[in-house]
Amino acid sequence: MCSDIRAFQAKCGGAVGNVKVRILIPGVAWVGTEVTFEIDDVPYATTVVANGAGTNSLARFSLEGFGPGDHVVELVNPSCSNFGPITINCPSPNLAMEREWAEYDLQMGFRDGDFADDQTIAGENGSIPQETTLRGNYPNPFNPSTTISYALSQNGFVSLKVYNMLGQVVASLVDQNQAAGSHTVTFNASNLPSGIYIYDLNVNGQSIARAKALLVK
Repeated sequence: MCSDIRAFQAKCGGAVGNVKVRILIPGVAWVGTEVTFEIDDVPYATTVVANGAGTNSLARFSLEGFGPGDHVVELVNPSCSNFGPITINCPSPNLAMEREWAEYDLQMGFRDGDFADDQTIAGENGSIPQETTLRGNYPNPFNPSTTISYALSQNGFVSLKVYNMLGQVVASLVDQNQAAGSHTVTFNASNLPSGIYIYDLNVNGQSIARAKALLVK
């Protein structure tokens, strides 16, 4: 089961010491499965894995009341040796901010921050995806950034642009040749107003799919 997990993530919000945890799993095979995390050696059972954005599913939960300082988050059920404990830092309660995700990723290992732009992740068991698909974005709604996922069944020239509701291009996220595999890219909308944005995946001159992202500030 552990080989199905794409990433294990945690972060802390400053205003109320709100610890958030999630795991991301491609596909829907895990939907309905219960996952357990520990925070500071205390086990917390999540809700069951649910459908997420696009073709991803996810398990997530949020708990309040953690004081400032470091807290250790661990995935304990299933017990996965490829994901070690994550240490997150909750800021002082007077700082009404959410820190970026600290995460374990199957390919990149531990690092701080959100998914890197144009991070490539192998398909299940290292296989190449059978179809070229736009998998959606998470989180959605979002503020100010969200991660868009897509899969390429073969090498090709990829263009991924974001449009406002007037049809104007507000961001060009990808414009280059890419290898077959699963990819993510971050859309940062910190300089854009709240609203609905449309992103379009184009491969070798052909529009594959479009999807909507809701920015709420």
